Amino acid sequence: MNLALFSRAVYPLHGYGGLERHCYGWIRAMLKLNCKIDVITMPPLHSNRLSEFPRKVSFHFLPGVSARSVFQRITSYPRWVKSAGVLLRKLESTQNLDAVYAHGLAAAGCNNLETPVYYNPHGMEEFKGSGLKSIAYSGFRNSSRHAARIATKVIATDAAMIREVGHFLNVTDSKIALLPNAIDLDPGDVEQFQVDGDPIFLSVGRLEANKGFSILLHALSKATIPKDWKLYLVGQGSQLAPLKQLATALNLSSRVLFTEELSDARLNFLYSRAQLFIHPTLYEGSSIVALEAMKNSLPIVATKTGGLPDKVFPEKNGWLVQPNDVDELAQAITSAYQNKNQWEHMGQNSRRIVEEHFSWNCIGPK
Repeated sequence: MNLALFSRAVYPLHGYGGLERHCYGWIRAMLKLNCKIDVITMPPLHSNRLSEFPRKVSFHFLPGVSARSVFQRITSYPRWVKSAGVLLRKLESTQNLDAVYAHGLAAAGCNNLETPVYYNPHGMEEFKGSGLKSIAYSGFRNSSRHAARIATKVIATDAAMIREVGHFLNVTDSKIALLPNAIDLDPGDVEQFQVDGDPIFLSVGRLEANKGFSILLHALSKATIPKDWKLYLVGQGSQLAPLKQLATALNLSSRVLFTEELSDARLNFLYSRAQLFIHPTLYEGSSIVALEAMKNSLPIVATKTGGLPDKVFPEKNGWLVQPNDVDELAQAITSAYQNKNQWEHMGQNSRRIVEEHFSWNCIGPK
């Protein structure tokens, strides 16, 4: 089968975000099914890692500006999508493509294709912001709905998101395909480094306002837990400096450790040493980082948003709280610590949920 992947970014060429990790996992899963894959994306930031892909993956790099900031997303990125769409149509004319898997707003460039297009809208951030950000994203909302109209199927990555996908993108249930995000169960390389704390909390994600890490710091300052705890906060973003300042203001600077970006091997080790994963996001898609934590047998404290309720089940493998609620999150962290004797059992449940519902072994053939 000949497939095309259409995405602005792919791990490990561009970064560690959920979209990037999903694309990487999908490529590996499709290769195991003996598929040939053409990838249209932006030029790599880490070209030395191209060697990690076999010859059955052909990359077509189209220059563009990274879509990390709101300004970039509303100026340069739409131009890249249009140009990449032209490249995709040329590719269709020379390759016998069986399907196109398009991610995020890149799918808006899939006009006039004969090949079936499967559109994964991911977290649909353009519909969930507020204030000036919401105004700036108005064009993106139109593009997302256009992508849904021209797609053969629109993918909901969790059952909890089917209604949201239909509502935001104006599509009926008959056009929505449930295809959960998945992760590779292979443990990966491990590089040890100094990690301490009792207990050890872990959070991973882009350091942006919508990820809720400021809420987490306030919650930790209120939670009733021993003073020897440590939070390892892994990620980069525009909120790094403000979060460090907040940690200092809350007298948490000695207990909140900002690791910024870690190698895969070091992050794998940190997952193995952590005891509780905390995901305070204000809104979310499927959440690859939650799945990674569950793969590593961690209990989860998370917000009740996006696809997280399909993964985290109170009293089974974690705690769910309302987004943007400091007191409720503080209570959940306190409750989690008070039930520390259940962490190992809950972590085993997390692992079992991933194995049975969210691994590429079971999702890939779909």
